[in-house]
Amino acid sequence: MLRSLVLLQIVQVVASEQCSGDCPGTLRGFLASTLTRTSTPAPLAGVDGDPEQARWETIWENEAVSLRYAAMPKNKYGNLGHSAVHYVLHRHLARHGWSLNDARDYNASVTDLLRGHTSERIRKGLERKLKTQGLDLQDTLRLVGTIEKSIQGVIFKELRTYYDLHELPDAAKDVKLSSDVVDGVIDTYMMVVFLHKNISALLPGDVKRLAEEGENYPNFEHIQQQTRGARAKVDGRLALDGKFNFEDMKEVMLEIMREFRRRKDLACTDTREQLIDMEDRNQGCVRMHMFYDSYINQDDANFAESPEYLKDNGMLEDSDEKDVSLITANYMAAGSNCRRVSSLHSFCCVNECDDLSIQIEKELQAPWASPNQIADIVMPMRPDGQGGEEDLLRHLETIAQQHNGSVPVYGRLFAQWLHHAFPRECPFVQGAGVANDPAAPQDAFADVDSVIDYVAALKPPSETERLYTTDTCMPWEESESELLFVTSGDEDLEELAPWPGHRFILMVGIASFSLASLRMFGNSWHKTSVVQKSAMMEAP
Repeated sequence: MLRSLVLLQIVQVVASEQCSGDCPGTLRGFLASTLTRTSTPAPLAGVDGDPEQARWETIWENEAVSLRYAAMPKNKYGNLGHSAVHYVLHRHLARHGWSLNDARDYNASVTDLLRGHTSERIRKGLERKLKTQGLDLQDTLRLVGTIEKSIQGVIFKELRTYYDLHELPDAAKDVKLSSDVVDGVIDTYMMVVFLHKNISALLPGDVKRLAEEGENYPNFEHIQQQTRGARAKVDGRLALDGKFNFEDMKEVMLEIMREFRRRKDLACTDTREQLIDMEDRNQGCVRMHMFYDSYINQDDANFAESPEYLKDNGMLEDSDEKDVSLITANYMAAGSNCRRVSSLHSFCCVNECDDLSIQIEKELQAPWASPNQIADIVMPMRPDGQGGEEDLLRHLETIAQQHNGSVPVYGRLFAQWLHHAFPRECPFVQGAGVANDPAAPQDAFADVDSVIDYVAALKPPSETERLYTTDTCMPWEESESELLFVTSGDEDLEELAPWPGHRFILMVGIASFSLASLRMFGNSWHKTSVVQKSAMMEAP
């Protein structure tokens, strides 16, 4: 059956930028991980027949998306409903360390993510199909491609804004810029990113002020060295030596994004290793004395999030308020570890649990499985000497008993089970009432005096010491109903549930899988430090 024209057109990226000539496949180039292109569907007609927009139609079938689609629960039409599509989309982005800004409300409509990047007609057409038949694999892949192309379109659109701030000639006039001018534009972009400025509120007169702030920014000279290096990679591809037109500037921005992603990955790896080194009692958990030690005693603001921010976003085990531990996998997924790089998206730490979960989905190809099936897949994946197999097998049996002998792979209890199996890699999924939503960066960090007071109120380390164990610090919670999973449009999932009286549990709390050292230089790319708070608070 032919798809409707409206749904064929949802892949269109209605961004202001158009390619001249062939559109290079550059977007996937600055994704951190390699994506498998299994086919490229024929280009689709542009919106309202616009042939220029059809040039953006490059669709990649990603192996991970396809595997995840196959394993997800389907509605009676054999397609994904609204929540399932939302889940697949966010899992795909988080797999590469991407987070869509202002899109952490997982009960929100998927089509809200397209607002401003597709026409209302297309967006509403997609919404209608989601609420009726759902999306098949090709539709889902096209939606993923649309979001990715939208991100690229926003980057290019904002590049025009930087031209305006520097009072450069209109980009459409194909004016050539010198390397010095290009570097000035890049410096302005970097300060907008690092100081969390609102680009739409800036005026040309603000460029000089940003340059002055850059001179006082920690390690900004090192950042400039890297951005100059990224720009130099484009020099050899210029039609005219030393002169950059707008198409060249697009390539420069994408090269900057590649460097940003690389530096972000290095910084995240360093942070993760530091947290592992702090473990002295449980695997995947760090006592708050240890977490705050470098901030209090070494003025290292890398670990300066406030206790309130950590608690509100589900990163603490605080059953004993005098003996509190940080859940490191949850912390790595925190918004405070993200860096906003455009008005649409941020770079976050890549989710270490996702490769594990994709392998499980690849083997199962179903949304539920028996305890033995899961154990046969997962147990060989655990490190040697990890221990705890008997407890893990018992927990699987307990989950299955609640669901007619099957374990729901997308349920909260299975996500909790993964955390117990892989405490360092997989986040612990909190129940209802936990935000799992990052605060604005200026709200996330604490001053050192308040942290000293917080630590002083805890039990001394000597009173809480015990033998180190490879188990997580998190207790096992039996409740499967603490998360609310099914949203409008997924009512058909009830018919598919293999246990009577229960709807299939589809995680809206993505934190279980995807919760979005360069000690001096790398952390500048990584996250906002307390040193920068005063400047950030003045951001427009």
